[in-house]
Amino acid sequence: MTFVIISGGIDLSVGSVFALGGVLAGWGVNHGGIPVAVGLPLACGAALGTTHGLLITRARLAPFIVTLAGLLFARGFLQAISKEGSTTYLVPPGSAFLALGRGTWVAFITAVALFGAGAVLLLRTRFGQALFAIGGSEPAAMLMGVPVTRAKTLVYTLSGVLAAGAGMLNAARLQSGVNNIGAGYELTAIAAVIIGGTLLSGGSGSILGTASGVLLLAMILNLIGVHVSEYGSSASDLVNGAFLAVVVLLQTALSGDDGCPDRRPEPGGARRRTGHLEVLRKAVPDDSRHQRLICAGRMVWERRPFAAHKAARAYADNKATTAHPAAS
Repeated sequence: MTFVIISGGIDLSVGSVFALGGVLAGWGVNHGGIPVAVGLPLACGAALGTTHGLLITRARLAPFIVTLAGLLFARGFLQAISKEGSTTYLVPPGSAFLALGRGTWVAFITAVALFGAGAVLLLRTRFGQALFAIGGSEPAAMLMGVPVTRAKTLVYTLSGVLAAGAGMLNAARLQSGVNNIGAGYELTAIAAVIIGGTLLSGGSGSILGTASGVLLLAMILNLIGVHVSEYGSSASDLVNGAFLAVVVLLQTALSGDDGCPDRRPEPGGARRRTGHLEVLRKAVPDDSRHQRLICAGRMVWERRPFAAHKAARAYADNKATTAHPAAS
């Protein structure tokens, strides 16, 4: 969900895909063994996520509508497999598949490994930097040459695979493919991501922040359960919703006042990156369209300052040649 929101999108289907992954894992372990129990949920999650991405990028549909349709499709497919919820696929007691969900350390190591891989993917790869640029401004990212269609399709594919994989691991932990779970999980995931500092409008966020948001949200829900539960579940929902609204308001207030949010704190190389930014400021007119280009380009300067400087110079030369054809 962090990757999707950073790119400026949203995925409402993760709760249903989570439940579908668990049911498919339970069905697969009884009809094909461990390879089917592991491969089938991941393949279905990837197919559904890719479909979301293609509809959003190629058909230009809103992510909210597309993923809401995916939520309904996944939930309907789940009900069809489980015969309207009347069938629960149990994992055989002696199956090696249960090792994926046994104990605390397996789940802990899996979570740490996934968070670490996600952080590397987001901060140290072109794909991750492309998501920051797209979330900052998709038109500006296109002007910068970012493969917007491919990146957005891949991010929804990744979301589907991870949601289905989480459902598969949950089936191993519960020793069955439970079909009545996952409702509202997408809202919990979005809340954890936002509490962790990711802007709901996209363009800023981190995996470490999301990990902190997950822990903080769990602590808050426990505190609410202890001190507010005596007033009923409605009071707990009110407090939880009010807290989330306060977090979003604080994000808006602290996001910056220069037209684009501060993407990262600028350490010792701030002077050099500021010089690159000024090169592009002089090369383009000071209107809103090109200002978005500068804002989205900040993520590139943060990680690849020399390449950004070269690109800014090339852009300036191109503008000069276009303005004065005789000079070429």
